[in-house]
Amino acid sequence: MEKCIYNSIITDVGRLVRRFGTRDPLIIAEALGIDLEFRQLGNIKGMYANVLNNPFIFLNERLDDVGAKIVCAHELGHHRMQGKSVRMAQTFSDMDFVGLNNDRFEYEANLFCAELTIPDDEIEDCIYRGYTSYECARALYTDPALVALKLELLRHKGNTELNRVDYNRDFLK
Repeated sequence: MEKCIYNSIITDVGRLVRRFGTRDPLIIAEALGIDLEFRQLGNIKGMYANVLNNPFIFLNERLDDVGAKIVCAHELGHHRMQGKSVRMAQTFSDMDFVGLNNDRFEYEANLFCAELTIPDDEIEDCIYRGYTSYECARALYTDPALVALKLELLRHKGNTELNRVDYNRDFLK
């Protein structure tokens, strides 16, 4: 992955958090004027669409609060990274999470999600306490795959004490 994409995501998320005073993707999306819709979507967890320059994020109404925030952060990543270039709706299904299909846009959206939803200080605290990636995920109410991506971002920021964590790309199958 190009270093400039890491820089772009880190910078953009930092600006959003400072501007809106929160890491909550639902609040940020609404503040940005994105129409959030909770709908029956079958096995699709979420979807981003830009229709006539009007951005929409559709979230499956069956998601719990944590799941809705993770999926919304991922879809917000599509909005911020691809924005108006998204011509068709992009869906987020069980099979797509955390770059399972190795698609660049999905990977970028997942990096954005990890950077937005996992604060540096909280994950560093877990790591320095000796937690495994699964224990970090439990403590931070997130997924181990997002922890792995956040560690990748922290290494890019210069934290060289962290080891690379591999994750199971099939974890939602």
